[in-house]
Amino acid sequence: MPDGGLTFSSKARLILGRFVKTGWVEKEFLDGSFIEIITPQPYAIPVMKLLSELGSEETQEYNSLVFSTYSALKQAKSDNQDQIRA
Repeated sequence: MPDGGLTFSSKARLILGRFVKTGWVEKEFLDGSFIEIITPQPYAIPVMKLLSELGSEETQEYNSLVFSTYSALKQAKSDNQDQIRA
């Protein structure tokens, strides 16, 4: 069991819940089933990739990813101010 007494599954659910609450992803169920469909917003994908890469132990260069994340967030803010509520 990871730190804090939460399982990896519990941590994933907490993170997903936060992404849904802030509007970074949309969650829906297939009709008549318990299968969830998770759809990230286009501006959230670079941020999610960065978070994933930060968790890896490999050495990475982040200059271009930081710039693309900044650009995506800036564009999202100008496109729809309500979508950024972190």
